Amino acid sequence: MEQPQTKQLVSKLTLTLEPFQDITLVVVLKSPTVLRLINLMSLVKITQGKTYNIKQLDSGKRVIKEDCLQVVLCGRLENPIVHCNKALLDAQLNELVIPLAVRTD
Repeated sequence: MEQPQTKQLVSKLTLTLEPFQDITLVVVLKSPTVLRLINLMSLVKITQGKTYNIKQLDSGKRVIKEDCLQVVLCGRLENPIVHCNKALLDAQLNELVIPLAVRTD
């Protein structure tokens, strides 16, 4: 996810929200770059910071339950292949540096 204040990618994020406050989060999913089309699915766990210590009556075991919500994100990634038709050539390096005209498949 993208950390809203620093705009850096993080795998775990903790935010404190006031009642009725909302926030927009950017979720970034990594995918294989060699594939042009791929279906993606990710599971995001949202916790409220509350835990409950529960004692089961039948077995006497103590269980810690966390108050959380799991959200499934589903989508389709389409990576177009871009071909460079014209570009500026750096004569010293003998490399194309600035694409001027491109097309996609």
